[in-house]
Amino acid sequence: EMFSKIIQRIKKEISSNFKVWCVNLLLLGVAYGLLIAVLGSDALPFSALFTLLLIWISALVFGIIFRIFTLPQLLGQLVAGILLRNIPGDILRGLRPSWVVAVRNLALSFVLMRAGLGADVREAQKLGLLAILFSFIPGLCEAIVVGLLGQPFFGFPWALSLTNGFIVAAASAAVVVVEILELRSAGFGESQGIPTLLIVSALGDILIAISGYTLTSGIAFGTGSLVWNILFGPVNVIAGVAAGIVSGALLWITSFASSKWKMCSFLILGNVACVFAFQEIRFTGAAALCAALMPVVAVLGWNHALPTPWLNPKQHPDNDLNMSNQIDPSIQKPSFTETMKLKLWWLRTEEHPEYGVLATKAAALIWGIIIAPLLFGSIGTSLNFDVITGAIFGKAVGIIAIGAIVRVLVGRLVLLISPFKSSERWFVAISMTAKATIQAALGGGPLQFYSNRPESTAEELEWANNILTISVLAILVTAAPGTFFMRFFGPKWLSRDDPHDSLSSLEESVCVVDSLNNSSASEPREVICAARADHL
Repeated sequence: EMFSKIIQRIKKEISSNFKVWCVNLLLLGVAYGLLIAVLGSDALPFSALFTLLLIWISALVFGIIFRIFTLPQLLGQLVAGILLRNIPGDILRGLRPSWVVAVRNLALSFVLMRAGLGADVREAQKLGLLAILFSFIPGLCEAIVVGLLGQPFFGFPWALSLTNGFIVAAASAAVVVVEILELRSAGFGESQGIPTLLIVSALGDILIAISGYTLTSGIAFGTGSLVWNILFGPVNVIAGVAAGIVSGALLWITSFASSKWKMCSFLILGNVACVFAFQEIRFTGAAALCAALMPVVAVLGWNHALPTPWLNPKQHPDNDLNMSNQIDPSIQKPSFTETMKLKLWWLRTEEHPEYGVLATKAAALIWGIIIAPLLFGSIGTSLNFDVITGAIFGKAVGIIAIGAIVRVLVGRLVLLISPFKSSERWFVAISMTAKATIQAALGGGPLQFYSNRPESTAEELEWANNILTISVLAILVTAAPGTFFMRFFGPKWLSRDDPHDSLSSLEESVCVVDSLNNSSASEPREVICAARADHL
């Protein structure tokens, strides 16, 4: 029966998308022909551009194939990169490391930007202490345990081992958020606040992991004084928070652009620019915090017409009473605060919640079509079976498994303060073990540092390669099981809301699921959710 369902799914996919695939291939062929005509040998096979295009196309194709078999697309994209690396003939010899680094920086920006766009500040406030503890404690414990095991297992120095721990510990928003929103759209867990808790915790967990990575990597890679190496982490946090708040607040001035497309472009391009600027000076933590906070602050302002509520003077700027002070001295002069409000009245704006919706959809579209295939395809090319031994593979999987077990047990203890049932607590704790995006974006950081440093030793390069291998294996062994777990046990372990109560949240979920899911399914997400609503 399962085999027949898969056959039917393949037939449906081909019949629905065959014409689209042919048109896309034709356009791609014409575009590549133009690139050869313009760039010449720089676009020919085995050039850097050709190699990157090959990774992108292969990852897209494998992502579609895995989606047909109800497997995570990111896993198919990762497998595509692994196959390209291990095919005889070294067809990836033209790949430039600097281009791979640029792809990872782009991915870091989009991962955190999309997480920030999906965060609901008001809903997070309702969760209070539970959200803070669950975002912070389980991931930190997993990072520490993985960091402690890295020294005896692989011989890493302690600072580098903890760096590896924070890379491995980060949960995947690409898996957790998408799957929980699917469950929420079907009416599971909404009344208990489980979807909101997982969404907020995924973002918080990522920020904690990247902050820890910045602190420990600053010590591991530090070339300055001991004082600067210690202060490197706090300086990153302060710089990232300040840049994120200021840049997000600047996007409140919607009258400057008077176009939702322009404002969304400012958000996306500004986010990417900040990440690249901070990464240029090795402020990875600042880059991450800025990338996450900028969309949160911007959307908060767009939804509530900020800063207009703060600029409402007691007297309207066009009111004649403002001029009457010069005529009748008995009228009290406005205070300094009121005077500043009058002078800044031109900054007033209106509510524009549609800006956040458009930015979410645009970021998801770019992520699904361009960034994700390039990221997971390129990280897959790092796994070379000629180099990896059975011992390295076994120790890497062992570290990942032990860290995941610790996270689940600690998360289950933290959730004792929640009003959830036992099955719901286990579901929430286990769901956060899926890994993908941060491992792909940061796993190559140590190798990049040691490769660019002339005095790096062979042992240091071996350490960095092992960290990259652990990151790739973490995606392979947790992404698919995490997806299957949430899809299979979610309907079984989570309470289902009353159909009439869940319809209102369903309408909100349709847009968010459609934008966060990086698949290009033939059936629109709105249609799927509408069908579920009819079923309810």
